Amino acid sequence: MNQTRRFHKENQKRTQRRKGAKNPQSFSLRDLCGFASLREIFCFIKSKAASVKWPIHLTATILIALLLTACGNSHFRKGNSALSRGEFQRALTQLSAAVRQDPNNYKHWRELGVALFQVRQFEKAIGALERARQLQPNDSRTLFFLGYSHELEGRFGEAIAIYSEYRRRTLFDPMAKQLQSRISKLSVQLAELEVRRALQEEKSMTLGQPKSNTVAVLYFRNVSERGEWNALLKGLTYMLTTDLGQVKSIRLVERTKLETLMKEIALSSSELYDRFTAPRAGKVLGAERVVVGGAIAMGTSAIQLDAGVIQTSTSMSMVKPVRVVGRLSEVMQLEKQLAFSLIDHLGVPLSETERESIQKLPTESTLAFVAFCRGLEYADSLNIPQAQAAFSEALRLDPSFKAAEQELSTLSTAVLPEQQFVALAASDPTASTNAQHLEAISSATQNSNASASPLIPPVQTGTIVVRGKIK
Repeated sequence: MNQTRRFHKENQKRTQRRKGAKNPQSFSLRDLCGFASLREIFCFIKSKAASVKWPIHLTATILIALLLTACGNSHFRKGNSALSRGEFQRALTQLSAAVRQDPNNYKHWRELGVALFQVRQFEKAIGALERARQLQPNDSRTLFFLGYSHELEGRFGEAIAIYSEYRRRTLFDPMAKQLQSRISKLSVQLAELEVRRALQEEKSMTLGQPKSNTVAVLYFRNVSERGEWNALLKGLTYMLTTDLGQVKSIRLVERTKLETLMKEIALSSSELYDRFTAPRAGKVLGAERVVVGGAIAMGTSAIQLDAGVIQTSTSMSMVKPVRVVGRLSEVMQLEKQLAFSLIDHLGVPLSETERESIQKLPTESTLAFVAFCRGLEYADSLNIPQAQAAFSEALRLDPSFKAAEQELSTLSTAVLPEQQFVALAASDPTASTNAQHLEAISSATQNSNASASPLIPPVQTGTIVVRGKIK
């Protein structure tokens, strides 16, 4: 009993010294983590019960809950502080303790994942960040480090999906541009891996069956062999792929993957039909069905587009070929007719939202669309300065041309090295103190040279001019 009283008096003195409080009943939550033994905790609870005149079991319940909270927050504070100082091993120790104390706090899991990322334990980081994501799906910091961990682990598909989710949530323009550029780079790398693997599996007779409802749109064949049409037909393939991609029940093979296949086997689009049959191409691309088409000149100002769908497993045409004819100046409207006819022949129902999305023209200017098509052709051949000039011209002709704006932004935004990329994610765009820092990093994303990305060679000046009317 004397020992309990003595401890009670000592605790009162310690609390008064630390807080300068006149009330002997005051204490700090941080003090709760400073006991050396269970005996001290018991004596403290007993003294508190006596001072506030509560039942001892009620006092014990409240104080133990406070004790767990205080210790968990204490570990988190220490771990976060160590993380900001670059003391990653110390941060791991403290944040692991914080997670054990409070396993339902998403911030504890998130910062543990960040610490694991910093020590290059990406697999463990992904586990911790996935747990944080389950607890708080809308946290941008979690999504950033989760996506980057997947990227550095070589899981490009997962990284692309998470970066895309981040882009849908963030209003931070420099980060949105950086992520779009990164998604573009990873899409190419993923396409290269998948195409090379598929070609190898084809050689070894182990190529698996494609997923159901997967469709690949092959480049339109230039039947008239008019060289100036090559870029235009690439743009039409881009449009048709985009339109079919609006249908939720259809899985679309990305144009990037088709372009990768063409480069991997070093064939032109016309040779694709002659030497690398459409069904075989579809199998390598992982498509159950392929859309094939061709374009024929009708005089000097008209065009005929034909398209059909082939089942890759049987090499048989699935639908009656679709044909549309019209003026060259109406080529985008002709593509829309083609898209709706193909969807109708496939028997795929469309929602009103899907129909409205497909109906929208990418631009009202045919000249802007022609410049955009040339930009795609230049970009695919890695002629980046000319591609930038072409997309810029498309935007000059139609400033509201979103597809041209996105392609230009992707080409003009170099992929940042890790240190700058992580710094960009750590910045708060709403904080005025970070304004200059953000501006500097944003400028870096626009002006970095080719060392940041193999897709972006040193920028040179270039001009592309589109003149006259298309009749």
